[in-house]
Amino acid sequence: MRYLRHAGLLVITLTISVLSFAQAEKYQGTMFENMAPASFEWAANRLATLDQLVTLTDAQKEEVEVINMRYAYRMDALARQTMDPETLKAHREGLFDYRMEDYKRILNPEQVAILVAHEEDLKEDNLLY
Repeated sequence: MRYLRHAGLLVITLTISVLSFAQAEKYQGTMFENMAPASFEWAANRLATLDQLVTLTDAQKEEVEVINMRYAYRMDALARQTMDPETLKAHREGLFDYRMEDYKRILNPEQVAILVAHEEDLKEDNLLY
């Protein structure tokens, strides 16, 4: 059983890596092209996490990808700044709150309830970037 769990995590990690590379290719020639690979991975991770949490429709996945790319761009810009850790944390938390509001606009009421119930866990995960 333990091996199956590790294999499952490996598959998820490889899938996210492939998605991150595909996203980087997809956004060549756009404002996103100079983002760090970690920023594309951040966006892909957030999409995978939200989909696992609330089971997004295909249309919602497309909208979430757009939302995540906007916020990945902002997170990437923050990562390039020189600022004290508390200021950086405050900026990231602010962006998290805005991103959650954007998600809530596209989710159905049941999905929003699930999102709200897990918001603190998602906020902690957000700060790992």
